[in-house]
Parts: sequence; C-alpha cells; structure tokens
Amino acid sequence: MNKIRKYIYKKVLESVLQHPCPDRIPRSGNAGKRVNCYSIEIYNESTPYLLIDAVDDIGVIGRLWTGQEYDKKGTISFEDLNDFKIFITHYYGLCELRSDGIFDYLISKMLPILYIRIWINYILDKLNQLAYNQTNPFILERMQVLEFLIENHIENDGKEINSWKIMKDLYSIQWHEHPKGEQVHKRLLLFLDSLVETGEIKEKKDAPYHYQVKGKAMATLACFELEERRYKESLSLKKTMNILTAFIVILTFFTVVFAGLELVEKF
Repeated sequence: MNKIRKYIYKKVLESVLQHPCPDRIPRSGNAGKRVNCYSIEIYNESTPYLLIDAVDDIGVIGRLWTGQEYDKKGTISFEDLNDFKIFITHYYGLCELRSDGIFDYLISKMLPILYIRIWINYILDKLNQLAYNQTNPFILERMQVLEFLIENHIENDGKEINSWKIMKDLYSIQWHEHPKGEQVHKRLLLFLDSLVETGEIKEKKDAPYHYQVKGKAMATLACFELEERRYKESLSLKKTMNILTAFIVILTFFTVVFAGLELVEKF
C-alpha cells in the first residue's frame, strides 16, 4: 500500500471510529431511532475476519471472528489490508447504510443521496403521522366491534384474534402513535370484556387478550340489526310526518290568509 493510500485509509478509519457502535445496537423503538454509529468489518473473501476497534501508524486493531462472534484480539497491517475487503456500516436510526470499501464510503459522504432519501422519507412519515393525528378515526361502538369479530372469525376459519391486531386492522399500524391511541385501546378492551360477560365471545384462558367468537354473537348481532332497522324506519316515518305536518300548517296558513282577503274584499 503506497503512502497516499495509507494516509487516506488511516484518516478515514480514525474519523469513522469517533462514532463506534456498542456491542448491542438497538434496532427498534425510540432507542433504535436515536442510533447514529459506525461498524467497520474486515472480510476475507465472503467470511468475516476482524471487527476494527482502533487504528495506529502500523495498521488496525480489533477482534477476530471466531465463528459465532468477534471475541479474540487481532491486528492487520496497512500493507496486508489490500488482501481483505473493508465494509463500513452506518447504523443511522433504523436504517443501515453499508459502504463497500474506503472510497465507496467517501463517495457516499460527498454525494449523500441515500441520506437525503432517508430524510425525505422521515419527513413524509412525520407529515403523514401529523395528518393522521389531526383526525379522530376512533369512532367505535360495541356492536361494531362484535361485527368485526364475526367477519374476522368467518374469514380466518375461527382463528382467535388479540386486541392489538383488532386495533391494527381497524385503524392501521399508525394507531399506537396517535395521541388517543392508548385511550382507545383501553376502551376497546372494555368492549371486549363486556362481550365476554354477555357471552358473545370468550377470552382464551392460556392467552390473555386473545378472543374467539361464540355462537351467541350471531343472535346478538341479528337482534341489534333488527332494532337498528326499526329505529331507522321510525326516524324515516317521523321525518315524513314532520314534513307532512309542516306542509299542512303552511297550506292552512295560506287558506286562512286567502279566506281573510276575500272577506275584506266583500266588506
């Protein structure tokens, strides 16, 4: 390795190692979103060889791959690095950006297209979540829950369902980030407890918050739909009667007015 190449390698590796990754890197949740660290691995062909921890004037120092983990101290001189492959992985939030070599890494920093895409996607996700948070999609009643459970029971051959999946299917995966998400989940659990108590569904004894539909659910839903239909018919009839009454009142008013005008003309 010539002096210029050695200088570039040393400076790049020193820069990257200023942000080393911990032994365990969170890859989910808020902890995963806050991750911003680098991992530098040396490969011998397609096999892991060394995880770099430090660099000096002679070469790199790290831990050798022993088949299951990096746990044995090892070194590689700059002259010998030409015989190996270097992979630099940037754990950036929940994303992983891998560079195939030192110069590929430098290009990714000079032309940060992938980082721009990540930020664009991040901003779009935030805007979508913000728009979603401005809505109130949690208009849910007890019979709507029961109807959903019956449909799920039919579509999935009687397979049980848990409360988290119900929330996901009803409101999408975004429900848990909505300001009212947990509140509505608790409300759903109350609906489910109510349906368990009245016998429409049952909760699995060996799996809390997992529910299965019982035969009574169909009878309850049929009665509800019958009452709902009668209620709508009653409202429709009342609306018709109100319109008819208003028409009669208006007709009577004009009849009285015209009759009064005729009397005035006679006198």
